Amino acid sequence: MSEKWEFQDALKTLESRWTAIDNLHLEIDSELMGSNLQYEASFCQHEEQFNNLKKEINKKLWSASYREKSTPKLDIPVFNGNYNNWVSFKDLFTDAIHNNSSMPNSQKMQILKTK
Repeated sequence: MSEKWEFQDALKTLESRWTAIDNLHLEIDSELMGSNLQYEASFCQHEEQFNNLKKEINKKLWSASYREKSTPKLDIPVFNGNYNNWVSFKDLFTDAIHNNSSMPNSQKMQILKTK
């Protein structure tokens, strides 16, 4: 996963599944009246895993959002096929796009296709 929407989708799925698990836990816990310590310990362990996963996804979501906002909007000219313009186009594209390690390869390819 590298795109913002992928992290949002994963977070939404995780939270939806946890809601179902939590509702079942409430039903089971009311039946057991807190008498099964092994069950309680297991649930607490899974709840901690859920919270850790949620934290990691939120960090990556924030990072993807920040990257999206902090990526400068560059106006790279369209290469018109003129050999005399090739070197300047290639240098600009290489410096601004190709060497940008924070940009996914798919995004680089999309930019190149449109230029």
